[in-house]
Amino acid sequence: MFQERYKHEPDENFETELELCYYECIVQNIKHHHNLLREFNDMVTVADYAVAVPFFAGALFLGLCGLNLISEGDPRYSPKCVSLCLGATEGLNMLLICNYGEAFQQESEKLFGTIFGMKWHKRSMKCKRALMLLQLGSYKPLKITVGKMIALDMKTFSNLVNSAYSIFNLSAVSKGND
Repeated sequence: MFQERYKHEPDENFETELELCYYECIVQNIKHHHNLLREFNDMVTVADYAVAVPFFAGALFLGLCGLNLISEGDPRYSPKCVSLCLGATEGLNMLLICNYGEAFQQESEKLFGTIFGMKWHKRSMKCKRALMLLQLGSYKPLKITVGKMIALDMKTFSNLVNSAYSIFNLSAVSKGND
């Protein structure tokens, strides 16, 4: 940006111009981040329940597929094979969704860390204030949620797998008590 505006490389003789250019870059980043937050909120509003229904249905399918796999009443292989494929597909789908949510959240946290690690102490007071605004805007990491209740991250995926495994344990315990 400095080279586009002043047509030469920055050096010590152009400290005020460099500081002005630095400030304008920070202001552009603040505006960009504000637009990104607005678009993110719009996206979450639209996609929240559209993702929630398949997510919760997938969790239910995982448990039902597991129960079908361990049931002993049906000797046919084809329903068990279909259940295995459906369970694996739903499990992979949940993994991909949660992995994407985790990656998105980590990028948001990395932005805050990058802003925090800048050499702000070498800048003018005007730039310091702009950097504080940028840091304040990126303080809360962006999280993709399902149904405005559950954050999509790997912790959610591990809880989902743990719940499906609990269904297997419950079934095994109930068969043992008969």
